[in-house]
Amino acid sequence: MTKADIPALKEPSGLLRTDGKRPDSVTLLSWKQGKCVTWDVTVSDTLAQSYVHETSQTPGAAAERKTNKYSSLAQSYLFVPVAAETMGAINKDGMDFLSDLGKRITQSTVTTARAPSSSSDSPC
Repeated sequence: MTKADIPALKEPSGLLRTDGKRPDSVTLLSWKQGKCVTWDVTVSDTLAQSYVHETSQTPGAAAERKTNKYSSLAQSYLFVPVAAETMGAINKDGMDFLSDLGKRITQSTVTTARAPSSSSDSPC
């Protein structure tokens, strides 16, 4: 996020008041639709005995677990699960998020003088 000039907090507390769960990070400026984005990364061993039944039946099962875990964030934030599996699969939402982040990093590093803040750079 730093390379994209987007301030973010690592493992923010207080986003979920009910159980204290913390996603990996949250941006401090809006990402899309006037909301900050928060994300949580998981890498699962597709062939581990504890996951093999689920992953062999349901592609993207790890991403679905993360989405369910942080479902209450959807009211105030855009939540993106970034789920990679050891056999190479990465969920679509995670890939879209990483692609968008890559574009923002490119824009930030190519631009030498940043234009004045626009409405998309509003705090959350």
